[in-house]
Amino acid sequence: MQDCKASCFTMGAVTGAVTIVILMALGFIPEQVDIFGISFPVSRPTIMSSSVVSPSYEQKIESAKKIGPLWGPVSGELVSKENGYLEKYVADVKVRDFVSEVVFYVPDAPKWDMGILLREDGDSFYAVSLRSDGTWEAWMRSGEDSKQDQNLNTGTLGWLNVQRGARIQVSLWCKGSILHFFVNKQYVATINVSDIQNRGAVSVAIDIYQGYEDDGRTVSFEDFAIWASP
Repeated sequence: MQDCKASCFTMGAVTGAVTIVILMALGFIPEQVDIFGISFPVSRPTIMSSSVVSPSYEQKIESAKKIGPLWGPVSGELVSKENGYLEKYVADVKVRDFVSEVVFYVPDAPKWDMGILLREDGDSFYAVSLRSDGTWEAWMRSGEDSKQDQNLNTGTLGWLNVQRGARIQVSLWCKGSILHFFVNKQYVATINVSDIQNRGAVSVAIDIYQGYEDDGRTVSFEDFAIWASP
């Protein structure tokens, strides 16, 4: 008789478990199930969201711009020189955490590059750059030798208009070890910038890559400005 009770209880437990599975499959999750007069609570599963919300331009950039800039806005031109060095315009402020934005205009040239340098202190800095084929790159330089530049992230903006005269707005949100990168108000990437944590210069630049120099070519920029990072 004892064996019968144990067997019957086991069968009842199995039946109860099967019932729970069926009810859950149908979308019904009971609070408890009764097996031979004994109530067993049913734990409800925790539903985890698999979606990751990307930072928005409005949240990161527009919110910072509601307060007046720390520096700028400034407009001007960068002139390419075949001298083996990048050409840049340096903001007259040094910051670690900041928001920066600039509008570049695509030059009348088959090849070009443009970008922003940040936390620049001597030969060390971070940079985000764009090229005429629509590719972008985030990278770090930590010494005089450019051959040791470290690529942090890269990709292609297939939707970006790279034709002559096109307007390209580059926006950065930088705080601590995080850098958010936007192009034309579209989120592009988040980059880890934890290796350089000092305050430094922020610059707009061209002639970043070898082979992209074109003596006398100009790249216009406007509304280059820097705000405090909220």
